[in-house]
Amino acid sequence: MMPSSDIIALTFQLGEQQYAITLDHVVEVNAMVELATIPDAPAEILGMANRHGHLIPIIDLRQVLGMSPLPVGLNTLFIVVQYGATLFGLVVDDVHRVEYLPSKQLQRTDGWGKYIEAMMSYQGGTMQFIGLSSLVARYAGTFLKAEGL
Repeated sequence: MMPSSDIIALTFQLGEQQYAITLDHVVEVNAMVELATIPDAPAEILGMANRHGHLIPIIDLRQVLGMSPLPVGLNTLFIVVQYGATLFGLVVDDVHRVEYLPSKQLQRTDGWGKYIEAMMSYQGGTMQFIGLSSLVARYAGTFLKAEGL
């Protein structure tokens, strides 16, 4: 049994950096599917995916965080996340695993950046936690509200 002070998160990688999203927002991890393009959408919105009858925007997290995009193919992974009634996919380089991380090591990053809500020391490096509220706020016009979820 895990201590109550742990954070349960899905860890993943972009470039050389480790990132995490708390598991309560993760719906599933998928391999890339055919996307419907959205005219005039920002470059980081790759298109809309049909996920079990719901259309969800697929966002390249590398581009959101200022990294160069990588080619997207059938082996590209995306994490389906839900924030409130909003459902969307985040393209990442690699998904690692679900981890129990000690919350006492978590440091809030208020004012340090738009899309990183917290950081912690992790396996000799740094783990950055993605702030989903900032992503939802930025792309609100692209998201469709998930109904019946």
